[in-house]
Amino acid sequence: MLSIDPSKTRYRTLWISDVHLGMKASRAHCLADFLAKHDADTLYLVGDIVDGLRLRRKWNWTPDCDRVVRAILDKAREGARVVYLPGNHDAFLRKYIGESICGIQIENDVDHITADGRLLHIRHGDDFDSQVRLAPLTAFIGHGMYHLATFINTFVFACRRQLNLPYWSLAKFLKSKSKKASLYVGAYEEAMLHLAKERKAAGIITGHIHQPAIFLRDNVTYYNTGDWVDHCTLLAEHRDGSLDLISWDERQLDRCKLPSAAAARPPHGVYSS
Repeated sequence: MLSIDPSKTRYRTLWISDVHLGMKASRAHCLADFLAKHDADTLYLVGDIVDGLRLRRKWNWTPDCDRVVRAILDKAREGARVVYLPGNHDAFLRKYIGESICGIQIENDVDHITADGRLLHIRHGDDFDSQVRLAPLTAFIGHGMYHLATFINTFVFACRRQLNLPYWSLAKFLKSKSKKASLYVGAYEEAMLHLAKERKAAGIITGHIHQPAIFLRDNVTYYNTGDWVDHCTLLAEHRDGSLDLISWDERQLDRCKLPSAAAARPPHGVYSS
């Protein structure tokens, strides 16, 4: 039986991905705060929740990581449907696909029907990452540079926090200036949209590339949940079936949506990064 806490904001569905628990740059404290104040009937964990790759190299499990895991387990115990779709950083869980662990379903990919009747396909997306599938050496170098940038950013953030300045991501800045990164993101989005069309879905929900976005193209909606390293974003479904990206970082401990073009806003909370 689903337990309802009237003190929490409740959504029909939440999608969270790319938390990278165990990675030094993970902003698990922000997600722990969000989960403490919000509930959902269904919670999808869209991959890379735990960063097994980083933990194998260096153990960096913090009390905030524990808070996130406990909050998820509590929601499952209280009756929420929790579905975990492992990504490339928590691929060790893929051997449990089709099973249930502590009330959490482990699946490779899954379909979701919104309250207004739309079919959405959900998957982490690393299997459609051409950088990983076709050029592993390039991908390795890219991941190495990304982790170096996030490592440097932990010191930058500490300094900015002392000066009461908002969070600023070096990795996000470098990606925004890279033409190759833009081309890669575009190719990834096209591949995911093509998959949605193949499955005759109205939209696709993914993570993996740490680039929050919602946009409509050729009658198919692309949703990317973002991440909890650079952006602190997740996707939420309201009771009417509309979907929005929500940002919940150090500056926003009250509900705050990303800009979504209030004037002439497309249907279903369309937002384009």
